[in-house]
Amino acid sequence: MIRLKKQDTPMPEKYPRVERSVGTIDKRGSVIIDGFKLRDGIDYIPQQGLQEFMFTSKADIILLGGQPGGGKTLGLLLKALDGIDKKGYGCLIVKKQLIATKGGSGTIIDDAKRVFDFGSSEFTVSDNPTFTWPAWGTSVTFTHANFSAETEKGLFDAQEKLKNFQNAAIFVDEATDHDWRIINYLLSRNRDSSGVPPKFIMTFNTNSHHFTRKLIDWWIDEHGHVIPDRIGVV
Repeated sequence: MIRLKKQDTPMPEKYPRVERSVGTIDKRGSVIIDGFKLRDGIDYIPQQGLQEFMFTSKADIILLGGQPGGGKTLGLLLKALDGIDKKGYGCLIVKKQLIATKGGSGTIIDDAKRVFDFGSSEFTVSDNPTFTWPAWGTSVTFTHANFSAETEKGLFDAQEKLKNFQNAAIFVDEATDHDWRIINYLLSRNRDSSGVPPKFIMTFNTNSHHFTRKLIDWWIDEHGHVIPDRIGVV
C-alpha cells in the first residue's frame, strides 16, 4: 500500500479514541469508540492493518495487494463513504464482469446493501447499480469495464462507456483483470465538483505478467516477496 509519508516518518496514531477487545474462545471481541460500543452487523470500523492504512493514507493513488480474504473489497466500500456528506461527491467502483455487480448472496452489492444502509439511502438496480443519498446529493456507483484495450475498438468501447463518469473517488477491484490503457483512461475521470481530493485505489493479487507488477517493482524483492520496510512508503 502506498502512503504519502517519508520512510522515516513515524506512523500516525490511527484511532486514539478506540478501544479494541480481541475475541477469545470464551468471549466475543468488541470495539468501543468514545464510549460507544459498536453493534455487531450494524456499525463498522476499518480493521487494523490494511483497512486502516487505506483510510489514513494521504496518497492520491493507493495500491492494495494481498491474499483473498484480507478485507480489500469491504475496505473499498467503507472508504467509498469518505466524502458522502459533501454535495456533489461521487464514488465509482469498477469490476471486470457486470454479473459481479448485479447483487445476490456473497456479492459486492450484497455487502454494500449492509454497509450503505443509513441516511435514507436509495438503491437503483441497473447496468450501473447505484446507491444515492438525496439529502446530500451524493452517490456510490458500480460499473463494469469488461473490455480489452488490445484493440482500438475495445479501447473505444471502454472510453464510450466510462466517459459518462466523473468521480472524486474511483476504485478498481481486482485491477489485474484490466488493461493499462483502460486504467489510464479511468484516471482522467478522477474528479468531480465536491471539493473532495481525488483518490484512485486499485486492489489486486499480484500477477507477474500484468502491468501492476512493474508498478510495484520498488516494493518487491528479487524473490518476488514484499519488502516489509517499504510497505506504506511512497
